[in-house]
Amino acid sequence: MPYFERLRNFWFPDLRAFVWLLLALPALYFFQTFIHEGSHATAACIASGSCPKLAPFPHQNRRGDFLNGVTLADPATTVTVTQPNACDNPTPVRTTRMAGFIATPQFVDLFIILALSLLFFFTTFTNPFVRFLLRIWYLAACLDFCYNTIRGLVAGCNITADWSRFMVWYDINPGLFAFMTWIFWLVFILSHFVWVNWSGWGRETVPLTGFWDYRWIAFGLGCLSLIAVLVSIFISDPAIDKSSPAFIILLIVQVGALCWYWIYFGLTFKYTEA
Repeated sequence: MPYFERLRNFWFPDLRAFVWLLLALPALYFFQTFIHEGSHATAACIASGSCPKLAPFPHQNRRGDFLNGVTLADPATTVTVTQPNACDNPTPVRTTRMAGFIATPQFVDLFIILALSLLFFFTTFTNPFVRFLLRIWYLAACLDFCYNTIRGLVAGCNITADWSRFMVWYDINPGLFAFMTWIFWLVFILSHFVWVNWSGWGRETVPLTGFWDYRWIAFGLGCLSLIAVLVSIFISDPAIDKSSPAFIILLIVQVGALCWYWIYFGLTFKYTEA
């Protein structure tokens, strides 16, 4: 069917592009976590006039909860408010929390998804590497949006999650909140359907890529992974447990990816394909 051919042409134009999509995931994980936590920090900075510290790497906190990253509030970036603060208790309580709109990352993700969808619809880039970079950015925003909002589709609540806090803190009816979440998901799904089905992007044939053609992609991913490793090592806080398997194992994965990106980048100067 033409639609599925266009869909494959977008996500898997050739085998090497698909393999590099997988190889990009460690660097992409850090990139999207930085965007997510940076959205929190920006919202807090606008609301309080002071910017909190970011820790955009996976870890466990001292309570044992796994976090993809965290924005660390301090007295200058917090506000004291009276609001509901529990999934099963709508009674407002006096609470100190980080300033800013809690669901900022999800709305930023949705904006990125829609902006890229419009770009895909109205443009037909033929450079396979420009397409690759836009594709992985789109994938990162989609994964972050879905991961953080999927519980909202059934009006589920987890007070440690941003999307649930949005529902609880603003005292939104769970049924209404589920309906709103479904609307956002339909916008996300339909945007994908529209540009795949009618845009030139999915129909345009691009040159096949060779194994050694990803030199500058590897360079960019290597820079991201290097920053991820340095940030993971040098940013610390009493709330972050760096002795946990979540931190150690995923740091090893990031170091492995870093080594691969730079070794590959170096070898491309020796081995090239016509």
